[in-house]
Amino acid sequence: MKYKVIVHKKAVKYLRKLSDKKKELIKGSLKELEKGNFERLNVKKMYGEWKGYMRFRIGNIRIIFWFEEREKVIYVDYIGARGDIYKK
Repeated sequence: MKYKVIVHKKAVKYLRKLSDKKKELIKGSLKELEKGNFERLNVKKMYGEWKGYMRFRIGNIRIIFWFEEREKVIYVDYIGARGDIYKK
């Protein structure tokens, strides 16, 4: 399945601050997400106040997103360090 990935401007702002190596890792992961490879990225459902969101990690960085199955769109709302991301 092919999805369209839309990254929120706050997530893009965080992404710009990262090193080139981490940027490339995250961009590659977003391309995998676009292809619908959720198992490969070890995507997990979130619970509690984050219900409806899903997440995967790259080292200590978390990517939090939700998606519209019918329209094949994935919305990446948050990208951030593990210690900070859940305080939103």
